[in-house]
Amino acid sequence: MTPDEKKQVVRDVIAAIDAQDMPTLQAHPGLHETIVHMPHLWASLANLSSVIDHITVEDDMVATVVSVTGAHVGSFVGEPPSGQEITFLVVGMDRVEDGKITLHYAVPDVFPFLTIARAASTRRARLSPSQ
Repeated sequence: MTPDEKKQVVRDVIAAIDAQDMPTLQAHPGLHETIVHMPHLWASLANLSSVIDHITVEDDMVATVVSVTGAHVGSFVGEPPSGQEITFLVVGMDRVEDGKITLHYAVPDVFPFLTIARAASTRRARLSPSQ
């Protein structure tokens, strides 16, 4: 596969995550953990939209930096829904072989998410009537 074809495989998977397209994800053996965690993310963040900020290929590895945005509508990493739009980065490395992702690493930077969610929690606590 050419480097551009490998990049396209990863782009298609990122689009499938945004579209909640589980069959596309299941076609890639390296995404077994992603398949387990995606339903929770989809329930927590509505209207997911991903922008690939950077993508590069070396040999069979595709590296990405992706900005992910969604509305915080469900509990995520222990934080109750804030209703706010949240954007965070995900740094990924994917091995692409024969058109399939066979190995996947993803590290989300959830710090911006936690900051917004905790600020919303603090506001709610201040607005609650005193006991």
